[in-house]
Parts: sequence; C-alpha cells; structure tokens
Amino acid sequence: MAINKEFEFLGINHLAPTCRDMKETVDFYSGVLGMPLICTTAADSTDQVFFFDIGNGSCLAFMWSPDYPEAAPGVASPASFIEDIHLAAASGGGDAGAPARRPLAKGTAHGALNHIALNVAPEKIEEYREKLVAKGVRVSPVVSHAQDPADPKCEYKRPDNLEDPRLFMRSIYFRDPNGIQLEMACWNRAMTETEASLAPATAGRKADRDPTPENR
Repeated sequence: MAINKEFEFLGINHLAPTCRDMKETVDFYSGVLGMPLICTTAADSTDQVFFFDIGNGSCLAFMWSPDYPEAAPGVASPASFIEDIHLAAASGGGDAGAPARRPLAKGTAHGALNHIALNVAPEKIEEYREKLVAKGVRVSPVVSHAQDPADPKCEYKRPDNLEDPRLFMRSIYFRDPNGIQLEMACWNRAMTETEASLAPATAGRKADRDPTPENR
C-alpha cells in the first residue's frame, strides 16, 4: 500500500455538491440509499447545508440556496449518463459486451465534479444493484473494469470474465434527482506500482487535438 509521507489524511471528511431541492435530496439519500442525516445547518435564514453519513467518517454535505444557478449538463455535470449507455447496449441498442460508447460531451468543466463513487464490498455489488432496481432506480448492469499490470500504457480493458487477473474494479451507475452521476464501486484486487506509471497529461495536449485553425 502506498503511504503519504507528507500528510496523514484519514480519508474524505465531506464532499459538498449543490442540490435543486433539499427535501427531494433527503428523500433520495436517506429514504432510498439509507444514508443517516447527521447534521443540518442554515445561513441567512434561507441557505441550507445537510450532511449525510456515507460511512467511515465521510459525508456528503448537500448545499441549497434559492440563489444557485440552474443545472448545466455538459458543463457542471455530464451531458449524458453512464447507465443510459449501458442499458441501451443491454437492451439491444448495442453490444453489451463491448466498451461503453463514449458520449460526445463525456466530461465536465474544469473544476466541476464529474461523478461520486461510493465504495462497497465486492460480494455486495449484485445485491445492491437489485435493491436499487426494486426501489425504482434506473441503474446500469454491473460493469467490470480491467487493466494489465504489465502494460506500460495502462490501457483500460474489459475483463474476459470474473476470474480474469486483470480485473480490478466492478461498478454500477445511477443518478440522483439533481442530475448527479452516482456509482457504487468495489475494488477486486490491489493495484501494483506499474499501474500508476503514466506520464500526466498537460493542458498543452488539448491544442494538439483541437482541429481549429489557430490550434493546428
């Protein structure tokens, strides 16, 4: 296990996404997902922050204000949702065994939160998917992720099966009422040092891919 020699972080204290309706958010996170609501705060008699316990000392602290701007899919949140892509493939709209089609606007603006992944035990992933389906949540099939520890390019793969030694994570995807992409994910093995060997990309690489004349 890699050790941080600079700061002894204990994990995430809280993430602070915004919501369009706090009551709707409480109904989903506490009512559907069962997260205990452990703290509610108010400011200026209108603004609210509600803390939901997600386990191991970490929280989601949803913020609400009548002054917040409307959602901006494709900018502050993904323009399309991962579960829709996988469900379309599973229903005959594509090859369910092939890598998911990447939407044109698959990312979010710099500094925006793309998605939130909740850590679960490997043996619970199928059970939790069925529980979400029973609660009426639109959720993807279980998606398996693989990478060959010997591959210097660290290329993302789909495993051949659940016994594939390259398999490192399995996930299910769904969304909350605010349009936040959520994921439940489980680690299936420890990662090796060689799997963190890619050179980090820089902003200059965007110009290399941009076809506009000024960037050619």
